[in-house]
Amino acid sequence: MPHDWILRCVSIYKISPILTQFLTTSMGKRKKTLTLNHTDWTLQPRQININSGIFQGDSLSPLLFCIALTPLSSLLNSKYGYTTGSSTINHLFLMDDLKTYVKNDQEQTGLLTIVKGYSDDIKMEFGLDKCTKATF
Repeated sequence: MPHDWILRCVSIYKISPILTQFLTTSMGKRKKTLTLNHTDWTLQPRQININSGIFQGDSLSPLLFCIALTPLSSLLNSKYGYTTGSSTINHLFLMDDLKTYVKNDQEQTGLLTIVKGYSDDIKMEFGLDKCTKATF
């Protein structure tokens, strides 16, 4: 999840400016140094800034992830899916797992086009190549 998208969503949903500043500062400090050890020498290049990903094990991370995917959920709420009474269902999220429910392959293609567009827009790869599909 790109940090700039997380911060944009925090802004969209008007999260506290104090928390927003904390997130901006802490995300800006994420760096990694890769070291290559050989028997005769060690190569340690400059630090690399980490510009995407959430903090594993941090209690805020699941919430930030959900906040950053809420716009996708809104986009997916479309004419596709199954209607029961006054509600239509076409997708469910469980953290980083997205399940779509539609009536036919054409609707499935429509939802996947939305997911692909969102993925491209926020510069986050969703791994659509790992998708499986079952049509009943």
